[in-house]
Formats: sequence, structure tokens, C-alpha cells
Amino acid sequence: MVEYAILDNIRRRQLTDLQLVEYGVKLEELYEGRQGGDRRSEDFQEGQNVHLDSGKTRDLVAAQLSEQSGVNMSGKKYERLKTIATHAIPEVKRKYNDGEITQAKAIELAKMSPEMQANALYYDDVIYELFIQPEVEAAGALTPDVKKRIAQKIQSAIHWWWGDFLHYGEVAFGERKCKQAIRKWMHTR
Repeated sequence: MVEYAILDNIRRRQLTDLQLVEYGVKLEELYEGRQGGDRRSEDFQEGQNVHLDSGKTRDLVAAQLSEQSGVNMSGKKYERLKTIATHAIPEVKRKYNDGEITQAKAIELAKMSPEMQANALYYDDVIYELFIQPEVEAAGALTPDVKKRIAQKIQSAIHWWWGDFLHYGEVAFGERKCKQAIRKWMHTR
């Protein structure tokens, strides 16, 4: 009954890929244990022809989603989108759905803690506002030359920030302790 309700919702609604995968997660819970092997049910033992599903659960779910929604969904695509749908914060999901970030970027963010996801989005916005947007507006388009200027400005800002970081670290902790802390930090990354 639950499966029918889920599939009916998928058929009748216009869903984003992530919304579709969220329904897929519910189906996956229902389908768990159906995949693989020759399992013999009571119906099979009584001589009735019963369709037995085979394959990975994710592939079964992806096939159901494709069939019901008309969206081309492979098991691998479902698994990638499931990472975003189940682990990303709402802002990452929104940016992915709106096309502001790529699938690879959304997956990378989804693998982080919620706090780190929020911080990464914040810094992405800062970098965009400070470096990318002004150059693109001035040039009218994101050309290779504009990309090169943006990269140079970002590199210059990082160099400046790193120099200030080292200076204030040395003032606060002393040169030796600061260098030890940096080596330790670099070693753990």
C-alpha cells in the first residue's frame, strides 16, 4: 500500500531530481531484502509464477523511479543524488536544484558536517562577491582572460592573508611555536 502511494505521487507530480530521490529512499526501505538470489516464497512453492527481483536495491529503486517519472535514472546516478538528498543542508540542496552549484560540488559539500557545509557556502559567496562578480560585470562575460584575472586576484588575496596569518601568529605565540603549529596543521591535512 505504501509502495503504491509513493509510486502514484511520483507519477502525478513534477519533482526535482532530489525530491525524486527522497521518494526513492522510502522505496529503498521497502525493497530492502528483495534483491538477489533465488528466494522461494509460499506462492512459488504452490506452483504460481512469481516475479523475483534481482540486482542491487539501489538499481531496483532507480529502475522504478525511471519507469514512474520518465527521468533517466541509473543506480549510480541514484546513489550520487542520494548522498546529496540525505546529507546536504537545505541551502546546498537549493543551490543544486537552482543550478548554482554542480552535482560534484554538492556531493563534496554533502560529505562535510552541516557546520562545514554552511561555512563553505558562506566563503563561496564571499569569493564570488569580492572577486568573480566585479570582474564578470566589468568584462560582460566570463572569458578565459577574466578567469585568469580572477585567479590572480584570489592568489594575491591568499598570499596577503597567509602573510598576515603568519605575522599575527608569530606576534601572539612566537616564531618557533607558530612554525611548529603550522607544520603540525599541514601534517594532519
